[in-house]
Amino acid sequence: MRGKEGIFERAIRGIQRAKGCPGIKVMINSVFSKLNLGAVEGLVHLADELGVPIYLCPIETGIGRAGFAESKEGLGASPQELEEFARTVMGLKRRGFRINNSLTYLRTFIGGKKPFRCHTQKVAVSIDANGDVKNCIAREPFGNVSRTPLREILESERVRQARRQSESCHACNNPDVIDCSYVWELRPESVWSFARVFLD
Repeated sequence: MRGKEGIFERAIRGIQRAKGCPGIKVMINSVFSKLNLGAVEGLVHLADELGVPIYLCPIETGIGRAGFAESKEGLGASPQELEEFARTVMGLKRRGFRINNSLTYLRTFIGGKKPFRCHTQKVAVSIDANGDVKNCIAREPFGNVSRTPLREILESERVRQARRQSESCHACNNPDVIDCSYVWELRPESVWSFARVFLD
């Protein structure tokens, strides 16, 4: 939809209308890539003008299951660009802008990306529209909820093994994955930042 006439204006109207609905939390989730290297500060200011928080997520290129490495590799920011992104966002966050990325997450990219231990598979699962249960490193689905109860799938040896294997993976740049892993390790600033998503 990017670049289609009128889409941006419709998205803004949608945010404004959703804000008027009781019980709905609204935030902007923006992907950061080579296509919008210079737009981060503008996006943060836009979110501020709209009165909503923002989450900034570097595009994923290192995950094999979905073929991202083949289809999106040219869009991924370089380590230097990721560091500049992180420093920019940290500065904006310290100025009081409502940015949901934790400082702990952003520091991951300072001086080259630091490895982390992934714990996300212990607390989250991906279910496709057709019912397939997947994770980011397994090419084949673990099962399908239309044929097998979810609990049975999650208790299977394949899923348990995938959880163990995922601890050695640190391919993601995604704040959901990295901050979730830091929350699992009870890193205080990540825990507080994560809680604010629901409390703010």
